Amino acid sequence: MEILAEEQKAGRLNIQPVAILLGGEKLYPNVRAELESVFQVSVLDLYGSTEAAAMTFECEEGQLHVNTDWIIFEPVDEHYQPVPLGEQSHSVLITNLEHRGVLGTGIFRIFDLHVGQTGLTEKEAEKEGYEFEVLYNLKPDHAEYLGGQELTIKALADRETGRVLGAQAIGKGGVEKRIDVIATAITFGAVAEDLFHLDLATKYL
Repeated sequence: MEILAEEQKAGRLNIQPVAILLGGEKLYPNVRAELESVFQVSVLDLYGSTEAAAMTFECEEGQLHVNTDWIIFEPVDEHYQPVPLGEQSHSVLITNLEHRGVLGTGIFRIFDLHVGQTGLTEKEAEKEGYEFEVLYNLKPDHAEYLGGQELTIKALADRETGRVLGAQAIGKGGVEKRIDVIATAITFGAVAEDLFHLDLATKYL
């Protein structure tokens, strides 16, 4: 945000936000003052995590308010036992009533190859007690006559229900699109057959 403020002051950026809500980095007083001075709006902070999303929100009075509609907070000691009211805790256990959790979706690069994954791996599925089928798909990332290159997808599906459990993909291009589609399918409880009936965009460029 400091970079955006510098660009705005230098005239290389021209935006007029209604408000600025920050998360993912600590909001220092000097940064808040600079942002409010440059953009002439309220700068509010929030605190969250990957596992629980937004847990607190700041109001215009500068106070952080706990999101008790979605999250249960339990202050505990070093043995994970509840601490008395008013006593400083060692840690805090959180129970998210809304967030469905994460699939571990990610992508990284090894030389000229992209590698991505989402959901369960074979070892994780075995550990969870699933009986599953492994599905392989080896096709170009787009039309071969347009320079498409091999893309390999490995997916897991529950043997009994057909529900998609996870997938990995490797190739020189198109990995992120396939992994994002499968992550969405897992989130909405799709079965393996559903993946073959998806009407997705075709790349011609």
